Amino acid sequence: MKKILYFWLVVFSLITYKAQSTTWNGSSWSNGVPSATKDAIIAGDYNLPRSVGAVKITINSGVTYSIAEGYSLTVAGQFINNGTIVVNDGGVLIQRNGSTYSGSGNSIVKKIAKLKQKDYNYWSAPVSGQNLYNFSVGTPTNFIFRYNEANDRFGTAGLNTLSVFEPGIGYAIRGKDAYSPTVPTTEIFNFVGTPNNGNISVTLQKSPGEDKGYNLVGNPYPSNISFKTLASATANKNSIFNKQWLWSNLNQLKIQQGSAYAGNNYATYVGAVGGVGPTYVSGNVEEVSLRPNEFTEVGQGFIVQAKYNNATLLFANGIRAGLSAGSIFYNKNEEEDEPQEPEEIVDRYWLKLINPDNIANDILIAHIAEATNNYDEDYDAALYAMGNDTFYSAVGTNKLQIQARALPISDSDVIPLAYKTSKAGNCIIALNDKDGVFKDSNKAIYLKDKVTGTITNLQEGYYTFNSEVLTTPNDSRFEILYANSVLAADNAATKQWLVYKQDTDWVVRGNDRIDGLDLYDASGKLVRSVAGHNTGELRVSNVGLLKGLYVMKIKTGKGTVTKKLLN
Repeated sequence: MKKILYFWLVVFSLITYKAQSTTWNGSSWSNGVPSATKDAIIAGDYNLPRSVGAVKITINSGVTYSIAEGYSLTVAGQFINNGTIVVNDGGVLIQRNGSTYSGSGNSIVKKIAKLKQKDYNYWSAPVSGQNLYNFSVGTPTNFIFRYNEANDRFGTAGLNTLSVFEPGIGYAIRGKDAYSPTVPTTEIFNFVGTPNNGNISVTLQKSPGEDKGYNLVGNPYPSNISFKTLASATANKNSIFNKQWLWSNLNQLKIQQGSAYAGNNYATYVGAVGGVGPTYVSGNVEEVSLRPNEFTEVGQGFIVQAKYNNATLLFANGIRAGLSAGSIFYNKNEEEDEPQEPEEIVDRYWLKLINPDNIANDILIAHIAEATNNYDEDYDAALYAMGNDTFYSAVGTNKLQIQARALPISDSDVIPLAYKTSKAGNCIIALNDKDGVFKDSNKAIYLKDKVTGTITNLQEGYYTFNSEVLTTPNDSRFEILYANSVLAADNAATKQWLVYKQDTDWVVRGNDRIDGLDLYDASGKLVRSVAGHNTGELRVSNVGLLKGLYVMKIKTGKGTVTKKLLN
């Protein structure tokens, strides 16, 4: 019995499993399409618009396998390339955990960019071995930069003709000298080398100070990645904050000076909250900017903020994504389709400020379970750059492009807003987009103008107001409210005060002491200020004032009351 059992074991050990395979001859598969149990051999050129997945793939010598735009190649095991693999713009190559790459062939990843001569793009290589100076031939080498965290500047230190793209590092590269300074040129850029795969570690820098720690990194793979998964990974959540900034060229700027730029060219994304696009030109309150979502495209460089010096950012195959809906490659085409964020439903809304020159800035306010109504480093995102036209919400001294607030939504919530405009005239604040309870139930979003006393439900329409040129933000004029009870209290207080004209004065009377009053014109400019006398009556002269609408803010023992006046 023992001998028989031994013989059976020996025979069984000699039996090996041989995977099925299928060969592409240039026009068809010999044994059906590849699959999770069927290897692929590419013996003829392949350029079909079709996604392919296989455990093992072999590209024979002299053969080219092209991944078309909108399609993918996914390899779970060995990837043997003795020919040429081409990943076209909009296509992706994904290698799963355990997948290896070998062979004597070539790998080319193509990306389309749309740039003027002095435009910059933040690039990150999806391959290893790509020479930095041979990537954008025609760009002067003194305009190919790395970012210096310590001084918030871009420079060429350490770069030379032998430099290659380091995996996971972003580089700022200017447009070519041959490009027009005014009309964008569309060009295909080629990354040539070995496709990056597996774990890639980047050491981040952070100088002392709260507003430090910004590092230019990038997607190191020939596939899209999920930033939300990257930032929330156990290896990274204590290394970086849960937000990224992406550079665009929607505003023409003269110099490359980090966050010292006089314009907000950065799109911002916060994991589990959402994204906001850069400053853009738009006179349409419903037009949406190029706002990012959780997916970062092939070749895209972006900025993250380190939590401490020498923190490690780990890229791994688990963050790689396929053909992600709504992902954007910044500086490819500012006229791409509106991005759709493939994320969980969040109670959130986007507000839009449009100045008289149709320069628009958006902000995002969201209510999520993880947030508080204080500043949350992982869920709130400050403006990366303060432009001549600016719009933000405020929490204390923090100027936020994206603000996450607590759930449940409180009827007593008050959210201060601030703005700055480079052009005098009529400006617009509008509800630009919405999700969750603000979309499904049309929950009211009240904008209160504390200068004019006007209250507008932005769910029902936008608000137009007049403003003078502002070189510093006005952070005391506007706020967001959610409940009628807050508004009712304001109205009750207003009715207790009487304002009327007598000769050349306005007379103010009420049942409480008057500590003083301020008078503003329709643009919000202070034109009169009168101190009180601890009595219930005060006068202010209207001599020299132009005809029109004025707003009086009466400071009383119980608070401030606002009245509209017509001169």
